[in-house]
Amino acid sequence: MASGYYDGPTAGTPGISASAKDYWSKQSCMVYASAATRAADGALTAVLREGMISTQSDTDRVYRYDGAAWRIIGGPPPRVSVTRSTAQTISNNTNSVVTFDTERFDSDTIHDTVTNSSRFTIPTGMGGLWHAGYNLSGTLLGATGGAVWIQVNGVVGTRYANAVALSGTNATASDIIVVAAGDYIEVGCYENAGASATIAASTSDNFWAMYIGPT
Repeated sequence: MASGYYDGPTAGTPGISASAKDYWSKQSCMVYASAATRAADGALTAVLREGMISTQSDTDRVYRYDGAAWRIIGGPPPRVSVTRSTAQTISNNTNSVVTFDTERFDSDTIHDTVTNSSRFTIPTGMGGLWHAGYNLSGTLLGATGGAVWIQVNGVVGTRYANAVALSGTNATASDIIVVAAGDYIEVGCYENAGASATIAASTSDNFWAMYIGPT
């Protein structure tokens, strides 16, 4: 199979006299300005087959068609990192989630600082393996029963830090998790010291995630 350059469904290809459909059936690599441009190319979608490669100039990413969808295989990965500008009060004896109102970076609109600000929501086409982690501080980390963990879709996770294992009021943990498009990752927390506790506001604290690749 050959490689070719194509910048959308209206662009011509010098030296190719066959139809676009016939041309693309012989290609293994195509270049598009964006995912929308690729999706609009009816000639390409008519001949999609596993193993085809495309690149997007808007993200500088390389994609491979796996027989059902385009999957990222190269270039800058989807990634997000957030923090808090104010302390958060955590109620006693209640499972809670940590919210984040400040974005350090967000490559693919994974986080929203207003709506469901505790969540990293996995974008379309980016399900697979993700590496997620946090570094947090506050009185909750030193409180009786204090615990912090990574969870998916509201289900309490197994990768966590608790007060028994902590020294001081800081906690750091990370995990590699499998998620599908539309799933959301959060930091969950709990304490039962008999009164509310806090997650601190600190620019050195953060919650982050980065796409690794397909499962």
